Amino acid sequence: MKKSLVLAMAMALGVTASAYAANPFSDVPAGHWAYDAVNKLAAEGVVDGYPDGTYGGDKLNVKITGQIRAAYGDSDEGGNYGKLRTRLFLNGQINEDWTYTARFQNEQDWANGNSGEDDVDLNWAYVSGRVGGVKTDLGRQNLKLHTGNVLDAEFDAIKVAYGDKVKVTGFVGKAEGYDTDDDGDVDKTDLKMYEDGDRLYVVDVTGKIGVVDAYATYYNLDNTNPGTPFEGQEIYNVGVAFPVAKDLKLSGEYLYGTSDEDGGMDNSGWVAGLAYKGAKASKVGSWGVYANYYDMPALTYFDNTNNTYTNLFMNNQKSKAADGFEGYEVGANVTLAKNIVAAVKYYDLDAREDGQDDQAIWSEVVFTF
Repeated sequence: MKKSLVLAMAMALGVTASAYAANPFSDVPAGHWAYDAVNKLAAEGVVDGYPDGTYGGDKLNVKITGQIRAAYGDSDEGGNYGKLRTRLFLNGQINEDWTYTARFQNEQDWANGNSGEDDVDLNWAYVSGRVGGVKTDLGRQNLKLHTGNVLDAEFDAIKVAYGDKVKVTGFVGKAEGYDTDDDGDVDKTDLKMYEDGDRLYVVDVTGKIGVVDAYATYYNLDNTNPGTPFEGQEIYNVGVAFPVAKDLKLSGEYLYGTSDEDGGMDNSGWVAGLAYKGAKASKVGSWGVYANYYDMPALTYFDNTNNTYTNLFMNNQKSKAADGFEGYEVGANVTLAKNIVAAVKYYDLDAREDGQDDQAIWSEVVFTF
């Protein structure tokens, strides 16, 4: 096993080797460079070696990559919020047909004095392979289809996909166990989107018609929020994107949402976007600018991918009183050096019904390795 992988996993666990008994593996003796790290992993039950008493680090085929995002945001209503997010990705080859993917994540809110947060979450853990001609992902994974305006979240799920020029994807997932212990953190249950154990069913069709990229997606959330406007929520989402000039792309999507008890809330929403070029991490000096306009009633989304950037404004408007949000976003990005990309986003948003509004700016630098 590579040194970086062993050390990274051990550091993520945050335990000391001295607290445990001697390393149980005959091929990692005292004095070996990995002795302390492997001892930590064994003590935590992360590794247990082979039946012959060896650790077998040289038998593993694992690649580790990572990403660090330093970000700072400010909004009129929510104040400032600084985030330092670290992600480690593990990719292992099981055999010729199947692979394993995992993601460890730590996030620190350094702007508000919470930089001591040291929790490390394993929020991806799934296997990928093919069953016949069907690509299959099984385990805890992210679901973000297309723009992510409907949903960007983790589920324990199975996802299957078939096709090339026209691809059909099916997804059945159980909502990840979110924190609901009244510790002050805003979570999905607080926002009445979905709770631990709720089921999500998705069917997506994606294809290309000439120069036009098109998709149609159906979401069905079998949620357990009786008495709320979002019980039994369903969303239909169609979208297109196409070039209108060199390096200039126009996009648009239509969303229609319903629920068992929608109480006369609006059902139809839309998003339009225009993007010029775009930063590429591998190309120094590459850059891009874009603009999006949103009109999204509360019934047309579950957990919008832009929510963090707006200091939770988008998801906070998911109520009958506010009935979603509308407004615009503009942004720019540039590659400062290889694998170092800086970006800034500005949002001017209003609740569709109750008069709330907010302006937010988000800036970030992302390092990948």
